[in-house]
Amino acid sequence: MQKNLTGKTILILAILAVFTFLAFGVPTSWNAQGIGAGMLNPIKVAGVSLREGIHLGLDLRGGSHFVLEVEVADALNASTDNDVARVETDFTKAGINGAVVGKTDAAKHPELITISGISPDKIGAARDVLTGVTYSNIYDLSSNPDGSFSLTMKPGEVARIEDHAFQQSIETIRSRVDTLGVSEPVIQEYGLGKYEILVELPGVDDPARVKDIIQQTARLEIHQVVGEPYASESAALQALGSIPPDEELLHSADITQGANAADEVYLVKRVAEVGGSDIRDAEPSKDSTSGMPDVVFYLTAAAGDRFYDFT
Repeated sequence: MQKNLTGKTILILAILAVFTFLAFGVPTSWNAQGIGAGMLNPIKVAGVSLREGIHLGLDLRGGSHFVLEVEVADALNASTDNDVARVETDFTKAGINGAVVGKTDAAKHPELITISGISPDKIGAARDVLTGVTYSNIYDLSSNPDGSFSLTMKPGEVARIEDHAFQQSIETIRSRVDTLGVSEPVIQEYGLGKYEILVELPGVDDPARVKDIIQQTARLEIHQVVGEPYASESAALQALGSIPPDEELLHSADITQGANAADEVYLVKRVAEVGGSDIRDAEPSKDSTSGMPDVVFYLTAAAGDRFYDFT
């Protein structure tokens, strides 16, 4: 019995010694006792130091932990807002005037567009517009006894827009975290909730600053400029008198002037020509002629056709 116990003890100590060497290597003080210099470094397997491969997580190193929920409904609302403006434009081109196009409950049903106020003699023309390829690929059309119409975005299109917004959010957060210089951050889909992102930043102990950086709204849109730049909003209002409901003032700055750029105000169409889910991808670039910063963007097929018509 004693002999068996002694053997088991030796085996346990041997296993502990092996794992100690794998994790920490041989203490440098042992070199004076004649152990080869090659044993001073941590044991390596396939050329990778096991000590170097051990990285402390949030539980040992500390850091910031976030679970972020992506407001995919915002992306859906932006898409249907653009389509509301598009229906109004197409109706005007078809000679259909006086129609009321909008969303009755954007908070609960951002996928639903309602059209009312169409004169009886224009019902057929309105139906022709709404059954065109521009809308029939994206929406299901239904008519009501009072002569109004409803456009309900197809479930597949809703899922595409929401998933696109979610994946874009992950990539945006990842690019922003890269600017913080965090070593081995975790940025991934959070499995416990729909459209939630898990963010773990080891060694980052300023969560307020991190939240400010990663939660900033990032949205690329292209709006038509209606009025040339003004020195300020008050100057624009003085020159224009009033702002039409389908237009708005936006601030801008000439990037060629760097930090000394003066603030400018433009009058633009409130609804973007393309933006949000219309854009498959976008990345910073430089103009091949001037060398100045610009943005390269890639549109979906449908958005490309609309942008072609616009330009």
